Amino acid sequence: MEHKATLYVPAPEFDAVCRECNREQNSDDGTLFDEEVHFASGTMMAVQVCPSKGSTVWTQGVLFERANDGGFYEVGCTGVRDDIGGEYIVYEGDDEYVVTVVRAKQDRERRVGLAV
Repeated sequence: MEHKATLYVPAPEFDAVCRECNREQNSDDGTLFDEEVHFASGTMMAVQVCPSKGSTVWTQGVLFERANDGGFYEVGCTGVRDDIGGEYIVYEGDDEYVVTVVRAKQDRERRVGLAV
């Protein structure tokens, strides 16, 4: 089954992350961007932009399923990328999870649109 969502990132934030993706980092602490997208199936994908000391940043999508204790555990991830926009696709069993990250209009708040 295919699960799709679109993550709209406000233009100023999207542009700032794009600038960070193109410059060498001085630290590898924390993440520069980490946004969760929850699917109707209870699965969640985190889209992350991570610094890398002495190199440009990298991006990834990490898929999580709900654990019995109510938390989440990682079940898969995308390959590493060097930009934030576009599709992040993870396969888990017969399911395909797709999050498309797009630059929203400047006056628009971040929001997620899920496909049914």
